[in-house]
Amino acid sequence: MKAAFSFLVILLISATTAFGQVPDISSVPANFDYGSVFVTQSQDFAFAITNVGTGDLTINTTEIQGVDADQFRIIGGGGGRILAPT
Repeated sequence: MKAAFSFLVILLISATTAFGQVPDISSVPANFDYGSVFVTQSQDFAFAITNVGTGDLTINTTEIQGVDADQFRIIGGGGGRILAPT
């Protein structure tokens, strides 16, 4: 029997803003069900993370958490960054 896993990607964010400027994170899509992904198989999917607010959005780190999180990886776009308002 092959095993299936599930996981959660966590974005740790902080906001330091000037008066009246507030960041607002948006993810498209807001969620995605990878379904069952078996050992030796892969499933890629891209999320578009944007800042729809009025102040800079600071993403401190990107990490995968959950059962067997070490079995998954972030292929690109992870890590810290500052997103300006769009």
